Amino acid sequence: MACRVTPKSLESVQRPIHTATGLPNEHYIDPNIFKEESEAILKSSWAGLAVGADIPEIGDAKPVNFLNLPLLLIRGTDSKVRVFENICRHRGMQLVNEPRKVEGAIRCPYHSWCYSSKGKLISTPHVGGAGQNLHPSIILAMLASLLGACGGEQEAVEPVIETPATKSELLPHQ
Repeated sequence: MACRVTPKSLESVQRPIHTATGLPNEHYIDPNIFKEESEAILKSSWAGLAVGADIPEIGDAKPVNFLNLPLLLIRGTDSKVRVFENICRHRGMQLVNEPRKVEGAIRCPYHSWCYSSKGKLISTPHVGGAGQNLHPSIILAMLASLLGACGGEQEAVEPVIETPATKSELLPHQ
């Protein structure tokens, strides 16, 4: 049975200072307690991941790991700082492995799917054949629904995926 955080397990910490002790060892090493605390405390509200100075210039991107979730901090062309899951929604490949300057699109190293600095899927090179950037069976709005949302009681954030009127409006594969 997993060790749970209970009022009884916290009694030693809540005693007067001259008799108080630290938490029982399992509070520091038990993965189930860490998971429980992560869900209850860290994933239930906003968390500070970095400061703006970590990505000071337009195009600066920095991968971070938060509770085993790969995230990407990026300063967009509009100077706004955004955070996205650092994975391609096509095959789950990590998009950015180390801090770097992104010029143009964020390109997946696996099949070159491209995302804007605002997180929009903008190109799916060679899907549907060589030289094609979109296949009729790919519904961009469906891809958007596969994205996760922030944890806890907060409202889910739906990404906006703009569907171009024609294939020629998509960015060409370079």
